[in-house]
Amino acid sequence: MPDYWVVPNEGKIIALDELFRSNSARESFILAQFLGGGPVSDASVFSDFTIASYTGYASVSIARASWSAAIVAANVGSISKAVDPVFSCTGGSPQTVNGLLLYGATSGKIYLGVNYSTPAVMSAGTSDTITPLKVQDKTFV
Repeated sequence: MPDYWVVPNEGKIIALDELFRSNSARESFILAQFLGGGPVSDASVFSDFTIASYTGYASVSIARASWSAAIVAANVGSISKAVDPVFSCTGGSPQTVNGLLLYGATSGKIYLGVNYSTPAVMSAGTSDTITPLKVQDKTFV
């Protein structure tokens, strides 16, 4: 008897579309940069993190309709935000950003998080464009 489940390519597409694009009474998302509280781990919760607050900072609201349809290439499913999110610093004291959180707009629960391998220093005139904001799923055996 097998001891693991395999997610076929069509299942990968369904899972990504259902999680990110389905509008059936589901919350939208917020993308935020975090300064401290990381790294993101299995046990992370939103209250662990300090969200950026540099001059010009604004978290990015992401509606479910703003994701492109999920696709599969080389057995890896992926879904991307149609327009790249951008964070911009317009002045004030610099802040060092250590990663990103994608969390529920109403629940405040983290769906995904990423730890920057090289922190981004946000100082006057700098921006951080997330190109692309992409989520992938793959069956690991």
